[in-house]
Amino acid sequence: MNLLTKISIVLLLVVAVFGSIVFIQQATVPANYMGLWKHEQAKSAMLEQSVRHTSLALARAEKEIGELRAAFAQDSAAKQTDILSKVGTIRDRELAIADLNRKLEAASIDSRAKQLTLDGAEAARKILSEQLDGLRGTLKDVEDRYRQTAENLKQVEAYLERELRVNQALRLQIAELDEKVKELTNKIQLAQPGKGAEGGEEAKPAGVVNGQVTAVNNNMASINIGSAHGVAVGQKLIIYREDKFIGYLKVEEVFPSEAAGIVVDQQFEPLRGDKVTSSLK
Repeated sequence: MNLLTKISIVLLLVVAVFGSIVFIQQATVPANYMGLWKHEQAKSAMLEQSVRHTSLALARAEKEIGELRAAFAQDSAAKQTDILSKVGTIRDRELAIADLNRKLEAASIDSRAKQLTLDGAEAARKILSEQLDGLRGTLKDVEDRYRQTAENLKQVEAYLERELRVNQALRLQIAELDEKVKELTNKIQLAQPGKGAEGGEEAKPAGVVNGQVTAVNNNMASINIGSAHGVAVGQKLIIYREDKFIGYLKVEEVFPSEAAGIVVDQQFEPLRGDKVTSSLK
C-alpha cells in the first residue's frame, strides 16, 4: 500500500465520521431540551471518540508516511548511487568503444596497406614464377646438353684410352726397333776395321738430368727427356712441384727425346708441368 492510498483512506474516514454526525443530527427530532442536551453530549462524546480515532489514525498515517519518506530517501540515495555508478560505467564503456573504434580504423588502414603490399607481392610472385619456369626450361636444355656432352666425353675418353694403349704399344715397338737398330749399328761398327766395342757406343751425357712432365694418365707419366739426355730404363727420377715432393717416376720406356714410366711412392697427384730430376743436390 503506497502513501497516497493511505492518505485517501484517512480522508475518507474523516468525511464519513462528519457525514454520519450530520445525518444523525438531521434525522433526530429532540423531544425536549434535556434529551437534546444528553443527545448533544452523547454526540459530542462520539465526536470526540471519532476525533481521537481520527487523530490516532492520522498519527499512524504520519508515522507510516515518515517511515515511507525515510525508506524512499534511503532507496532514492541507493538508486542515485547505483545510477551514478552505472553512468560512470556507461561513460567508461563509451570511452572504451571510442578507443576500439580508433583502433579498428587504424587496423582497417593497416589492413588496406597490407592488402596493397600483398597484391604487389602476388604480382612479383607471378613474375618470379614465370622467370622460374623459363629458368627451368633453360636448366632442362642445359641438363640435356650436359648429358650429351658427358656421353661425348665418355666416347672421347674411351677413344683416348684406346689411342693411349695403341701409342704405348707403338712406343714399345719403337723401343724394340731402336734396340735392334742399336744392335745392328754396333755390329756394323764392330765389323768395320779400327772400331772397337766402346767406339761404337753412343755417348751419354754425364751428371744430373732435368726435365718436365708432359702427360699424366692414371699412374703413368711421360717426360720431355730421353736417352739423348742420359735417361735409361729402370732409372728412378724425382717428381717435384716447387718445394713439394710428388713421387718417383720409374722409367719403363726410353726414346731419344722422351721417356715414360710408372709413378711410385706417390705423395700427391702428378700434374702436367711438374719437374723431374735425377738428383736434388
